[in-house]
Order: sequence, then C-alpha cells, then structure tokens
Amino acid sequence: MKYNYFHKEQQDRKKGRINIFHPDQLHYNKEIDTYYCPMGQAMTNIGSYKKKIKNDFEQELHRYQAQNCNGCPRRSLCHKSKYNRIKERNYNLTRLKAKARTRLTSEQGIAKRKQRCWDVEVVFVNIKQNMNFKRFMLRGIDKVNVEKGLIAMVHNLKKYSLVI
Repeated sequence: MKYNYFHKEQQDRKKGRINIFHPDQLHYNKEIDTYYCPMGQAMTNIGSYKKKIKNDFEQELHRYQAQNCNGCPRRSLCHKSKYNRIKERNYNLTRLKAKARTRLTSEQGIAKRKQRCWDVEVVFVNIKQNMNFKRFMLRGIDKVNVEKGLIAMVHNLKKYSLVI
C-alpha cells in the first residue's frame, strides 16, 4: 500500500530534485546518536516522547536539536523557526516506509500498481455510467456511508449474477 508522498518522492527522483535539508537526507552517526545538517551543524538527541494518534496507536518520536543556527547562510532554506532547528524522527515509521518503498518499486510492485488502475477504475465507471449513480441522495456521514455500502453491495451482486 502506498504511503503519503510516495508519488512526490518518485517524481522528485526522476527530475533529480533532492532537498538536502529534508530529514531523510541528513547524515546520521549511529554511534553517538547525532544527525548533521548539510552545513555540518550537529543535531544532538534531546529526548523522546510517546504520542497517541486517532486510532489509539502509540508512536515514539525522538527529537534532535541543532546547537546554533544563528548566522547560518542557508537557514531560510533549512527551517522557518526563530530558534534552532528541531527534527523529530519516528524510527518505526521510517522502517515501515522503507519496506513499503522497496516493495512498491520492485518489478512485482510496479506491475501491481499498473494493474490497480484497471481493477479499481472500472468499478467507479460501472457505478457512475451503467448504474447512473451521480450523487448521494442522503446527507450526513452515517447516511452517506450506508448509501455507499448499498451501492457497493448492488455492484457486487450484479457481478456475482454474471458469474453464475
């Protein structure tokens, strides 16, 4: 499954655009747990904290702060903060994104992404054109979800009746 910004990353790679200030591009020294900005400024670990997101999943974020960004000629390209740059890193998310990226860019992943266009788009075309479904008749998220479920059920029943 694609993650946020997957397509943007791919387009930037094709066009040769690399943001040297992006957190993924910073050099990391594992032995002393320090990142280095492109200007050579050390960003040391200032701690970590846990954060719960909407679905009660708990993330662990590690924070790194530069020692002195005052007078840096590239500061405006690096960050917009009044103070020194602070970078947060979620190592679990980074690991999962790297795993997804390798799967998505493999030959099998590219083939599946190409196939998805035909598999999914046909369903929407069938619902819109053949079933003449142009807009929801009900208002409210709960009612729209029910109507969406009914439309999907009708589509699946029609598909099932053609197989038999």
